[in-house]
Amino acid sequence: MNNKLCLKLFDFDVDKVNKISINKNEIYNQLLLYMFFKCNKSILLVMPTLNDATMVYNDLKNYIDDVYLFPEDDIMTKKAIASSPELLFMRANILNKIGEASNKIIIVHLNSFIKKLPEPDVFVNKKIKLSVGSKFDRDSFIRKLISIGYKKESMVYDTSDFSVRGFVIDIYPINEENPIRIELFDDEIEKIKYFDPMTQKSISEINEIVINSIKDDFGDNNSSIRDYMNNGIVVFSDYNQILEQEKMIIPQIKYLGIENDIFKLKDLTLKGDKYIDTINNKNYDIKIEAKSIDKFNSNKEKFYNEINSHYSFVFTKNDHLIQDLVKYCKNAKIEKNTLNHGFVYNNIYYFSEYDLYDTYIRKELGSDKVYGNKISSIDSIKVGDYVVHRKSGIGIYRGITTIEKNGLKRDYILIQYKGDDKLYMPVEDISKLYKYSAKEGAHPPINKLNSVEWTKTKLRIKERIKNITGELLKIYKERNKATITSFAPDDENQLLFENEFEYEETTDQLKAINDIKKDLEKSRPMERLLCGDVGYGKTEVIFRAMFKTVMNNMQVAYLCPTTLLSHQQYDSALKRFKNYGVNIDLINRHFSNKQVQEKLKKLKEGKTDIIFGTHRLLSNDVEFKNLGLLVIDEEHRFGVEQKEKIKKLKSNVHVLSVSATPIPRSLQMSLVGLRDLSLIESAPKNRYPVQTYVIEYNEMLLREVILKEISRKGQAFILYNNVTNMETMASKISKLIPEARVCYAHGKMAKDQMQDIIYSFTNREYDVLLSTTIIENGIDIPNANTIVVIDSDRFGLSQLYQIRGRVGRGDRIAFAYLMYKKEKVLNSTALKRLEAIKEFTELGSGYKISMRDLAIRGAGDILGKEQAGFIDSVGVDMYLDLINEEVNGITNEDDEVDSNQIDVETHIGEEYSSESEILIELHKKINGITNRKELNEVLSEIRDRFGHTNESLEIYAHEKYLEKLLVINNIKVITNDNLKVVLKVKKEVYSSISVEKLFVEAMRITPKFNFAYKSEAIWITLLKATLDKNYIFYLEELLELIYNLKFKV
Repeated sequence: MNNKLCLKLFDFDVDKVNKISINKNEIYNQLLLYMFFKCNKSILLVMPTLNDATMVYNDLKNYIDDVYLFPEDDIMTKKAIASSPELLFMRANILNKIGEASNKIIIVHLNSFIKKLPEPDVFVNKKIKLSVGSKFDRDSFIRKLISIGYKKESMVYDTSDFSVRGFVIDIYPINEENPIRIELFDDEIEKIKYFDPMTQKSISEINEIVINSIKDDFGDNNSSIRDYMNNGIVVFSDYNQILEQEKMIIPQIKYLGIENDIFKLKDLTLKGDKYIDTINNKNYDIKIEAKSIDKFNSNKEKFYNEINSHYSFVFTKNDHLIQDLVKYCKNAKIEKNTLNHGFVYNNIYYFSEYDLYDTYIRKELGSDKVYGNKISSIDSIKVGDYVVHRKSGIGIYRGITTIEKNGLKRDYILIQYKGDDKLYMPVEDISKLYKYSAKEGAHPPINKLNSVEWTKTKLRIKERIKNITGELLKIYKERNKATITSFAPDDENQLLFENEFEYEETTDQLKAINDIKKDLEKSRPMERLLCGDVGYGKTEVIFRAMFKTVMNNMQVAYLCPTTLLSHQQYDSALKRFKNYGVNIDLINRHFSNKQVQEKLKKLKEGKTDIIFGTHRLLSNDVEFKNLGLLVIDEEHRFGVEQKEKIKKLKSNVHVLSVSATPIPRSLQMSLVGLRDLSLIESAPKNRYPVQTYVIEYNEMLLREVILKEISRKGQAFILYNNVTNMETMASKISKLIPEARVCYAHGKMAKDQMQDIIYSFTNREYDVLLSTTIIENGIDIPNANTIVVIDSDRFGLSQLYQIRGRVGRGDRIAFAYLMYKKEKVLNSTALKRLEAIKEFTELGSGYKISMRDLAIRGAGDILGKEQAGFIDSVGVDMYLDLINEEVNGITNEDDEVDSNQIDVETHIGEEYSSESEILIELHKKINGITNRKELNEVLSEIRDRFGHTNESLEIYAHEKYLEKLLVINNIKVITNDNLKVVLKVKKEVYSSISVEKLFVEAMRITPKFNFAYKSEAIWITLLKATLDKNYIFYLEELLELIYNLKFKV
């Protein structure tokens, strides 16, 4: 609890007061807190709408931890064929927590209040309790998991997933931060562990676990949320508004025929309930009147004068502000605590620091749990995928086949080529295989096995890559020669500026900020690329770099690809820098020539610190007095001529380029040293997910969702990818929703006209923007939190992901409605696509196809659009690998490595998994072993994830390590048969070691080693008969010995 101001404000018996009239400002929050603490019971607060509930929840969460939002979907979405599960997860978590001992405030809205739920006892009995050492019926457990809403997957990444692998079961319970792993011994639980869903590695062991139900409907629901309250009190906020809301949804309930699933409000209203009314109502027991304090817009003098003019309390945790208050407001009572907004009550003034600074409180929002994770691998290969074999070309992956040879089972990857050509590729060659990835929907031509065309394609691409890497290396060398005045370390102003940021920084943001500052403090010009999705906090990182530049008495130029973006960034900068006297200006086509000339004069004289603008900044008449930092937003969107001008501007200034497109990791590696990269991959904290519905087109629903957004003073996008019919559709929507101001835009409009429309929408001159997929590209309008996609089945998966990313950037729940035509039978591909998108609701979570598409776009943006054709011809992964090899000087990639005649079983059995993508992952891990540490880590991880390793898999892993030892030591296996294995040690190897010591130590390993000298080489023979373990373990130990003697380890 941050403070209990409420207990000082009021003094009445909550039990005896049923009706309260109050103003809807901060005093309303204080009243709720007073009732909560005074009555010492849980409170069920009923609001009219989800938006009302969310706003109160956001406010109260700043004061107490025990406040929860209990949300429900709109009535009209009940018929959706798929919907994202976040609201369900939030409800289920509360139903599981509600019976706990501590008091809490549960905030509901009409839809969630009248929703029929299972009886409390039924819900509690659905919990599954497990403990180490207890008996365990696996089949019964799996059935129960499924019955309470969990779904079986091959790997556990997200909340509600579970997987079964032999005697190991992984589950991601709704009530846990991390998934759990259950290891069985026969019919008993041997171990329970938490594990990391990204690495799949165990974190820690626990003795017991409770798995809560995800479902809130078991077919016989006849209770409401108030039945779960256990002696709590029910408070209705603006009951008349709740009644009006019920009248609005009754036609929807009847239309859908779901009367039996929902209570009537009057049936849930009981004697003793409390009523708070914020709209004038003459019928009340007590009336509380308070007025809000106006914002001071960073005017400290006015703020202090107002404080001194009244009997005042000031709430702040800002140490610098406290120092000023002690100095300038000697009579004010300073409370080192939080207050959302200032107010006046009983002639006493309660000021908040947020009245002075127009910022939001750093909110620690609701559910502590993030539902969903980024997919850990976007490279997993499934049967039917196109694959690229480095030597043999593009084919289709047909699965893993096991073939027995000389009594040993070996796994082969089967690839189908043109005609009847097939390649059985040994799994140990897996590093030569790539998943083919190009633009979504691209279908590459399948090659004949080992065709001449494929060889020509590779040669052509290698030649092109030489040119690219040559250019990159040239830029790198030139940059290293240049010198520049280094910036001073951070001063007090920099710290003040950063402390004013209203949100908690993510780890990625902090790392990017620190890296950029280090660059600025060097005497070499910075050349850094900052990458991160829209809404991930790049702007704050940039602003801190800009502030540091200005504090070092240098100017900043911020170059934007569009007029709209220049306006948005300029407006953001004015707000962010307003307390520091920084002179900021803007140049674009919206200004007259006379205005522009005045701006340019100030820039040249050094009177402007920061200038925002479009390509107009690249004109010859633009001169700076002391340019220190150039920020380039979406550099790839500038033309060739503009890029040449940027290059001239770049000389001897720090350059920070910004991109909202993900950059492939393999490309990051190839650019290490050539270009510095900062990636913001973690989503901002406390963002609500985008609630997504796949639903049949319905005009009633369309009207309802738009009006709902407008009622919360928001805006909406309607995506309609039909330019020909756009004007007719806009007219239709205006007639359907006359309360809404509708505009439309599409790519065939004149560029300036389109940008003007979007600019007007950004300025809230319209409520609804009807547009084509132009909104896919980087438009940032935080006030737009509803998107409707018409004919969504026609869009690609990555397009839908990008489009949906336009909403959900504020502190309110965002909605995406993917609509398809009424009575249209969706083909299986479209249905899968629409169902897939609703699963990936975490901000920035990338499902495989989308992230691939974005990564490909990122590769094109960095390397140049002209690379697109080359990337498509071999797939992005192989293309980037070839770049890596060129940069690092690796050659002869197709040369066959001499076989060392060591043959072991490479088959991984079904006791590990029956899923080919998991088996491929295991083969990749084993074949990637290069040293003893990695060998131990891989085997340890497999034991952790699958419960055990059998002998054949252990030998397989050790053999891979042995292969690396043979290569490192430059030793060959000459003979390997049933009786013996013979190694040849050349003179250049044994001349650098003590052969006598080698012999003595080898005999300690096993006396079955024989040494002989002939033809200037040492021949070491290991006799296999009567060995205690597989011969590979003895060879491994011997080769480690040779390595240690050679390098004197």
